[in-house]
Amino acid sequence: MSRIDTLRELFLFNDWGRDRLMAAARPLSDDALDRPFDMGPGSLRKTLHHLGIVEEIWLQRWLGETPAYSDMPSRYPLSELAAAWNNTSARRNALIDRLDEPGLARPVPFTTRAGDAYVLSLGDLMLHVVMHGVHHRAQVTNMLRHVGAELPPKGADYIFMRLDMSMATPPAPPPVLDLDTISRCFAHADWANNHILNACGTLTDAQLDRPFEMGLNTLRATMTHILDAETWWQDNWMNGPDHLFPTLKTDMPLGDIAGQYQQAAERRNAYTAKLKDADLARIVRVQGRPGIYREFPLGVSMLQLATHGTHHRAQALNMLRHCGAELPRLDYIIMVRDEGSK
Repeated sequence: MSRIDTLRELFLFNDWGRDRLMAAARPLSDDALDRPFDMGPGSLRKTLHHLGIVEEIWLQRWLGETPAYSDMPSRYPLSELAAAWNNTSARRNALIDRLDEPGLARPVPFTTRAGDAYVLSLGDLMLHVVMHGVHHRAQVTNMLRHVGAELPPKGADYIFMRLDMSMATPPAPPPVLDLDTISRCFAHADWANNHILNACGTLTDAQLDRPFEMGLNTLRATMTHILDAETWWQDNWMNGPDHLFPTLKTDMPLGDIAGQYQQAAERRNAYTAKLKDADLARIVRVQGRPGIYREFPLGVSMLQLATHGTHHRAQALNMLRHCGAELPRLDYIIMVRDEGSK
């Protein structure tokens, strides 16, 4: 299978999540859009603009152009942002349609706004943009909640996009996915999770249990929820839908969370190592609520698990900021740079 198809699916999710959050933000007043938040770029408008402009900057780099950096205009209208963002997406999709598999390995040289020069593969840079979007959409969702916006039904999880598509008339065909890209998503999840847990290890129990109006309300509970999702999905893959999502434990010792996550990651990686790309189309049946069953292709559930963790780690990072911890950088591109320096 081609990694291009998986990246195309991830960018479809990227645009779907963008459109849902933009629709929720559109009715808001300027005061709500510009309300200061101690997370992300600092306000709803700034975070949405950051997401859009970053996609444009990366696209220009992929096309061999030199981006022109500029600050967001004051009270930049969402209608203008949406138009520019949609234009970026259309040009990016046209680029993907022109790509072949060797094209994803093409080295892309770029210089950051700070003046640092790097060369990374096009495929890695595309995956970075996708994960960057998941991270910041988690912040947008939290800001929307705080300003009283009407949140998208069922949130913005990847699996709900696929559920909606499967229930459309006519239903959309399942995506064609590849194990290599999914494995890279899991590698990033494990790397980022370890960074968050290490930062949590510098905090007191009182800080780990400090209540927040985001995520699962505390750092400890949020990291436990990420672990629970990992083990629940694995149980469905390997044992079938005979159990419900675990009841959240809010008092699990941090060392137990870290140890159990490590075991779960090893178990998952051993499982995926035995798979072939064709296995990703196998149907997995899950029981989300008592007696309520859903069916998803294995690959779809794997992408859900990887992006779900990225969403909640963004929330955990904001909690760490409020607790005064030293913040790790969680971008996929940082992991790739770290790998290249070894």
